Amino acid sequence: MATARRTVRLRAETYTRLAHDAARRNEQVDDVADRILRDNLPVPSEDTGVLAALKDLEALRARMKPGKGALGLVQKGRDERANRIA
Repeated sequence: MATARRTVRLRAETYTRLAHDAARRNEQVDDVADRILRDNLPVPSEDTGVLAALKDLEALRARMKPGKGALGLVQKGRDERANRIA
């Protein structure tokens, strides 16, 4: 995989959280940022594009139920994000 240096601008609050996570894991800030991006960004494939987005939306709609189903799905996502950040 080819790599290139890029400048990414973060809000001070976001950088502070990233630096805190790096210190907690005894890693460099750049390494933590690389890991987070690698683990959370999709890898391009043949299925990337409009059809993949439609499939993702279809799967999401299937998991969401009227009423509390959607609320639960959003809360679960927030909890997962909070666990990754903490």
